[in-house]
Amino acid sequence: MNQISDTDPSESSPHRNAHLSIGGGLVLISALAVLVLNIAHGDLPGTGQAAMEHINPIFWRPIHILTIVSIMVGAGGLVLIVRTFTAPVAAAVGRVGSVFVIVAAAVFGVDFAIDGFVLSALVENWEAATDPAARETAVAQADFVLTIMGGTSFAFQTLNGTAVGTLAGATLASREYPRWLCWVGIVGGAVWGGIGLLLFAQVPGVQFWMIFPATLLASVWQIGIGWISWRRGRAGPMSRDTTRDQKERSEDGV
Repeated sequence: MNQISDTDPSESSPHRNAHLSIGGGLVLISALAVLVLNIAHGDLPGTGQAAMEHINPIFWRPIHILTIVSIMVGAGGLVLIVRTFTAPVAAAVGRVGSVFVIVAAAVFGVDFAIDGFVLSALVENWEAATDPAARETAVAQADFVLTIMGGTSFAFQTLNGTAVGTLAGATLASREYPRWLCWVGIVGGAVWGGIGLLLFAQVPGVQFWMIFPATLLASVWQIGIGWISWRRGRAGPMSRDTTRDQKERSEDGV
């Protein structure tokens, strides 16, 4: 059974509908773009030597700047959606989640800027070097950069997981979205953020792959919220009769 909003949809304003349609559209575009770009990016090797052989600077820089923009677009879309919440608890939790998602996007931008620009420059130096010592220096510098990126990456995992869990909690409190979808986001975000924190603390036995099931749940929540918001924003206000019928079906357990 889906929960019905505390706010009468018939009183939806064009301003709110614009937030929903634009926010939902941005979230969907972001999810699709990040998926495609992640496939193009592939797994970054964990050693400087392997990274030198893996990275093609011609494609590496565009992939990273586009991914940064896509993440920012998704964060902006989520912020627009939670700004439509009128229930006090949902609005308050949504504001907290908005802070987390913006900070997480900024940290991600720093991480991927280092990945896309600095590593590409080191690869170009490595390829141009004729002296074995210069090539070894480039590899050593790449190892150091990868260590820095480990810190920013794990910080992003923690912050973004926390953001997803908090925003999913806001959608649950709003009573405007399916409860099961909200809980998918809450669980995914909590596990994502928790594992990210353990990775950052370098707890023995915790591996990076453990994040992926949680990110899958978070992606389901993000796409679902984006799709529902976009459709509601495009549909506009509902009639009072339709709203009354929905509430009656909800009370009957349908």
